[in-house]
Amino acid sequence: MAQLACGVVGAAVGSAFGQPGLGFAIGSMVGALLFPQDDMRQADAYQVGPRLTDLKVQSSAWGQMIPLCFGVVRVTGNLFWASAFRIGREEIPYTGPGAGKGGPDVPATVTREFVYASFAVGLAAAPTHLEQTFAATDKGDEIEDAPIYRDRPEIAGVRRIWLNGDLAYDVRTNRDKPVGAKLPVELFLGGYGQMPAEIIEAEEGVDQVPGYRGLAYLLFDKLDLTAYGNHLPNVSAEVIASLDRIEAEEGVEGLALGLDGDLWICCHTRRVVVRADPSGLRVKATIARTDPNAYLGDLPAHPWRIAVSPVTGLVWVVCLADRALAVIDPVTNAVAATIALAENYPHEITIGADGVPWVSFPLQNKVCRVDPGTHVQTYTDVTGAPHGLLRVGNELWVGCNADVKVLSLATMTVTHTLRVRTGSPDAFFTGGLAWSAKSNFVWAVSPGSDLANIWDAASKKPIATKHVGTGPLAISINQGDPWQPVWISTHYGNRLTAYTAGGDKLIAFGTISFPGPVLALADGRCLVANTKYDLVQVAEGR
Repeated sequence: MAQLACGVVGAAVGSAFGQPGLGFAIGSMVGALLFPQDDMRQADAYQVGPRLTDLKVQSSAWGQMIPLCFGVVRVTGNLFWASAFRIGREEIPYTGPGAGKGGPDVPATVTREFVYASFAVGLAAAPTHLEQTFAATDKGDEIEDAPIYRDRPEIAGVRRIWLNGDLAYDVRTNRDKPVGAKLPVELFLGGYGQMPAEIIEAEEGVDQVPGYRGLAYLLFDKLDLTAYGNHLPNVSAEVIASLDRIEAEEGVEGLALGLDGDLWICCHTRRVVVRADPSGLRVKATIARTDPNAYLGDLPAHPWRIAVSPVTGLVWVVCLADRALAVIDPVTNAVAATIALAENYPHEITIGADGVPWVSFPLQNKVCRVDPGTHVQTYTDVTGAPHGLLRVGNELWVGCNADVKVLSLATMTVTHTLRVRTGSPDAFFTGGLAWSAKSNFVWAVSPGSDLANIWDAASKKPIATKHVGTGPLAISINQGDPWQPVWISTHYGNRLTAYTAGGDKLIAFGTISFPGPVLALADGRCLVANTKYDLVQVAEGR
């Protein structure tokens, strides 16, 4: 006000000389010098510290924009559905005093009532992008066939979840506990094929709920609200927009880990093997290509599966179409031997602690032992189109159509035939087998079903059958991981899912189309091959 008053006085003096505007300006300058205004009071011009509108709090608004996430980012949710609040009751056992003075304690229960609710919190979407190339022709620019690495707005996964600012789940430290054991929550990744949640349909009615396609969200099922003041908590999550990747060459199939920690990748379309660093995510060498400009390498046709000898470190490659084994020396990065096989269509390979390779031949109903020194082949009949192979001690577990056969290596006879449940009357070959030292369970998956079968390795008795998604193709467990999660890729569901050794679901990641063989690492990560393109994706469980 003092500055304004000086400006008015200056205008009055200036008007006497015919210059009221100049007088107002001079008066305002004098007023600013004599009466400086406190900058802290100019709230419109200055802002010190955050304001309430800057806080990232959970919202619940119609038409809220869906954030696009790149890399790994923490996002705050938008509550878009909630059930009614309900009262639950829980019987809590305890030991209390018995009847009579000085009597012994007796078991009793106390009833606890609590408020719970189910609710859904929207998170984000991943950016869609199509990778295409253009070629100039006499008809103009035409689109060539090129990999479409992501054609749906789904995220890859969620690593951490906070409720009211407190960390409630972290996949890196809770890999031995299912999400539902700590939080009753399910993650929807937001793909175009996303279906309505059964929990919401149970409340709103069947066919009355959209799939919320294009929106990744968390769905909490009957969450106990006691710790949150009987209110819905503020939810935020660390979203993984897309998985890291190693770019190899077209037709990535088999994966194996060398004794030095390097990754070996079969690329069947290009007939080469790629050696890569799984930590730095870079290719170190391409094996079996004499001419660096040639489209095809020099391996026998269709290199399909790969295994590393724990004794010698040699890399063994099954070449399916040319019925051959290629042996690569990791010291020289060269093919040390090519072994012609006596039977057609070699499929899977496994190498036990003794360094002996075994190969399956589903069309001939045989498995083959290959002497690692002389390369002499010994064939054994195993009916049922044997595919998957697994060494457990002195036994060879063989995945066949509709069953798994256990072969004693001491007598070379089948000692057990274990029926595989597929959820379908049709028989499907069992392609993926894995053993967990932590639980001593053997897992088996059949890509024509949506089930995983679990047996006790000692008694051969069934433990459980788990629904793991459409088309479970491959499975891997790393014995060096103290939690030993079980990783399964679902070929048609485009998912890589981790389970506890006992069979409880840990976390699911969205992958690029048609994920194939998987390789669990001791540091908690898992690699998954993309059978259509040239990628190995890296799911980060750390």
